[in-house]
Amino acid sequence: ALVLAVGGLEAEPGPEAVGPRLGGGGQGLGGSAPGGLSVDVESAAGVRTAFFDELGRPVAQQGPDGACELAVYDRCGRVVESVDAAGGLTRLVREAAR
Repeated sequence: ALVLAVGGLEAEPGPEAVGPRLGGGGQGLGGSAPGGLSVDVESAAGVRTAFFDELGRPVAQQGPDGACELAVYDRCGRVVESVDAAGGLTRLVREAAR
């Protein structure tokens, strides 16, 4: 499983979620996407790095200040959890796919 760390934040994705798991301890992103793909985008604000899973979905972003944002997907490819740069966890409850 992919392990991404955001400061001391610890959260467990729900049972329907697949994607990054969060763990405490690190600053910024610890590890890379399973597909190994990351893209650096440079702007006037600095370099922002986006990490993608093996299906090409964005799973994490790290800003120039080191702040991270994460996304967790269900088996149908829908975002079910996200963590914002402040560490806030948002869990989306969806009806079962048909």
